Amino acid sequence: MADTVQDGGRRKPETTVLNEPFDIRIQKATWKV
Repeated sequence: MADTVQDGGRRKPETTVLNEPFDIRIQKATWKV
């Protein structure tokens, strides 16, 4: 259970895959600023 909570979305591979690129893009944009 700890692994799932840490990942915050290991149970939903679809959501993780769709959020992965989106989160990375947002993080990169924020880092640039």
